[in-house]
Amino acid sequence: MTDTKPMLQCSLPPPLTEDQLSAALDGTADAAVQAHVRDCPYCAERLDAARQLETALSQSLYHWDTPSPDELADYVLNLLDPSTRRRIDAYLQTSPRARAEVAQLSDYLNLDAQSIKRARPETNRLPRLPSLDEIIAVLLPKKLQPALRGGMARGELTAQGRGVTVFIEYFSEGDACTITGQVIANEPGIWDGALAQLFVGGNLTATALLESGGDFKFTKIAPGTYELRIAAETHQVIVVQELAIEL
Repeated sequence: MTDTKPMLQCSLPPPLTEDQLSAALDGTADAAVQAHVRDCPYCAERLDAARQLETALSQSLYHWDTPSPDELADYVLNLLDPSTRRRIDAYLQTSPRARAEVAQLSDYLNLDAQSIKRARPETNRLPRLPSLDEIIAVLLPKKLQPALRGGMARGELTAQGRGVTVFIEYFSEGDACTITGQVIANEPGIWDGALAQLFVGGNLTATALLESGGDFKFTKIAPGTYELRIAAETHQVIVVQELAIEL
């Protein structure tokens, strides 16, 4: 006669559902589920088996749709392209752990739910006043703008602000444009590695990093009117408003 191990049954029926076990596995279960696992050997054994399976899978597989930490951070900051954002939206529906990480990132970055979503531009909003760290660089009339280096640009623009000058050229490439620029400043070292961003209607459309000489470049930019923001690590920001890019 062979001994058979008696089959356990839930001590506190009904047994936990798969969703409740998943929450316990991710550390997001409520107090009632945690108490059930503590007092029910059957459900505790199920949870342990699920944990072992997850560990084995994580050691051998990495799902293609699992967002990287950088992608989750960009998701919170609303910097992703629409396709990547939709992929992460779908992934978050299936992963409580990823949702918890996004919530922690949001709290860390002091963002509320409304700032994460793309808001429509307000049509009648008052003009935003600059903060103390913003340098408003005003575009010069074209007749006062100096000739730039290339001479073959579709458009050449110059903006000047407190201690800074921003030279901008743009070239047409089919239906889009390439924009190149350079920041000349009284304190040039401040702007090394600064982040240049293009906005249209309040939405971020392109980013670029400044090189050591203050140069930056955007590619595949559609014609339109943009706001250019260049943010240094010192929290100073150059703002060029009403930047018209025309083919």
